[in-house]
Amino acid sequence: MSFKVFIICTISTITTISSQLCLKKGMTQIGAISLDRLSNFLCLMIQVFSNSFILLGFLIGVISALMWLIVLSKVNLSVALPISGGIFYILLVFSSGLFLKEQITVLHWVGTVVICLGVWMILKG
Repeated sequence: MSFKVFIICTISTITTISSQLCLKKGMTQIGAISLDRLSNFLCLMIQVFSNSFILLGFLIGVISALMWLIVLSKVNLSVALPISGGIFYILLVFSSGLFLKEQITVLHWVGTVVICLGVWMILKG
């Protein structure tokens, strides 16, 4: 993988995480969806699709998908996805704690390191 493709892969991963953070922020504002609320599906959809964080999350997600298509056009999926996954796990844990104020325990970090080691082994194998 060339450095240029690696950068595009990294940006795609960062935009995916940004999309997920926006979607989570929007759903936090709306509240938990229970099966009882599904009976009022139309009202729920209006809430979801009128939330600016959710709309921004969808927009960023589309941009991320387009960038990912560029990566896939240049690199095998078996190479691109583990690299993206490793970057994803590290940045997701960090950004969830920083932006969403989620509690990140030592066990979260240990699990993230183990996953990254697994990704590294796949890439070397």
